[in-house]
Amino acid sequence: MRDIVLVHSNEKLSDVYSRRLQEQFQVHKAFDGISGLRLIKRSNPHLVIAEHELPWLSGIGLLRYIRSHPTLSATPFLILSRELPDSDALKFGANEWIRPQEVTVDQLMDKVLYHLINNKVLKN
Repeated sequence: MRDIVLVHSNEKLSDVYSRRLQEQFQVHKAFDGISGLRLIKRSNPHLVIAEHELPWLSGIGLLRYIRSHPTLSATPFLILSRELPDSDALKFGANEWIRPQEVTVDQLMDKVLYHLINNKVLKN
C-alpha cells in the first residue's frame, strides 16, 4: 500500500481528508510541522500533503527539507492554504498549491492520484 503523510493543524479537516484518502492509501497524520517532519523521516512517504500555516514548522519548511533530502527529493508535495500561492512554494518545488475552499475532497483525491501517476508511483 502507498503511504501518504498528511500534516494539517485542524483535526476535523484532517479527519475528513484522511477518511477519503484511506480508501486507497495508508495515511499518517500529524498536526504540526515538527511532528510532520518526524513522520516523513520515519515513513518515507510516496506523497506529502501539508498545510502552509503550521505550528512549529511551516509547510514550506517541510517542503525545503524534503527537496534537500537525497531519498525524498522527488516525493510529490501538495500544499493546502486558504491564501493565494506563495512564490516560495514554487521556488522550493511544490507540485501543487491547493486552496481547499476551491476543491472538494474528491477533487483532492484526484489531484493525489494525478501526482502519484505522474511521478510513476502508481500506474495509470
